[in-house]
Amino acid sequence: MKINKEELSRFKTNVTYTTGYRIVYYYEKYHEVPQGFYAKNLEDFANFFTNNKQYVSVKDVLEKFLEENKTALGVAIYDVNQNCIDKLVRPKVNKINDSEVYKEELIYDMNYVTVKTGYRIVYIFKDGSYKIGMYAETIEEFMKEFAPYEPIDEFCEIPKFISVDDLLNRYLEDCPDIAGIALYSVDGSLVEQKNRELYNAK
Repeated sequence: MKINKEELSRFKTNVTYTTGYRIVYYYEKYHEVPQGFYAKNLEDFANFFTNNKQYVSVKDVLEKFLEENKTALGVAIYDVNQNCIDKLVRPKVNKINDSEVYKEELIYDMNYVTVKTGYRIVYIFKDGSYKIGMYAETIEEFMKEFAPYEPIDEFCEIPKFISVDDLLNRYLEDCPDIAGIALYSVDGSLVEQKNRELYNAK
């Protein structure tokens, strides 16, 4: 089964930023640092707008973000070190929640990342469709999926990795609705695939 490399190497996960910029929306009673509204460089914010991706200025970016969000009373760009680069409030708005934007709000996010190494689990269904599952840097890390409880702590006994064959068998046992399971490298190459028919024949 051929899977697009980008599907395997790009996925959404928890990230921590050390540099870059975030969008902050202001309302009357609260502010919001929306998920995924991050840019490494100020110019990169232009990529958020499908009709006009040309960067003009910070003010222009703020105007576009405020136009996109009709309910927000104001918008700002902060760097991840809590410095406000610029802020824009709608005309005739007298009150917004201008409370402190904490560093934790700015550095932590759920966003897309692209990796060059590692592996993905792929669930295969009877109709030929598939769903891409967990990412792991090493094959052994997939054993965390079979920990007896979550969140995993220092006392949690993660099953020992035996082989790729054993790993795929565990997925087939835990997921009775799938027709097969596969392990791919993020470069698009298939490591191993196992169909339920062969598993049940054992």
